[in-house]
Amino acid sequence: MYLGADYYPEHWEKERWLIDAELMQRAGISLVRLSEFAWSRLEPEDGIYDFAWLDEAMDILNVKGVKVVLSTPTAAPPSWLIGKHPQILPLLNNGQRMGFGKRRHYCITNRTYYHYSERIIRKLAEHYKNNPKGEFRP
Repeated sequence: MYLGADYYPEHWEKERWLIDAELMQRAGISLVRLSEFAWSRLEPEDGIYDFAWLDEAMDILNVKGVKVVLSTPTAAPPSWLIGKHPQILPLLNNGQRMGFGKRRHYCITNRTYYHYSERIIRKLAEHYKNNPKGEFRP
């Protein structure tokens, strides 16, 4: 049986990751879910991807015996995407668009959102498809 938690290394300084992994190990946490809100770190600009920080976080966690389940990062579209395609933001009951900066700030039926979501998911899957340090769960 696993004892798991969500972990957001993108919100912490890199120096903190080892401390956190050690604390997880001592607490008996054996599994963490990563990346569900990390789209802006994984794709900081349109078509520019950075997986190095996530690779390093996974390495640190694995050294401490903490397994990783990667989530799709599509729950928080990055600001560059909203700036380029504001129609991705959902309409509120009053007819106004939701503002940027909340989680799940997207319209679930928007085809542009689907296009970019599929693109980041494919890039993440391609990068980690043969990586034994984690499992990818779309």
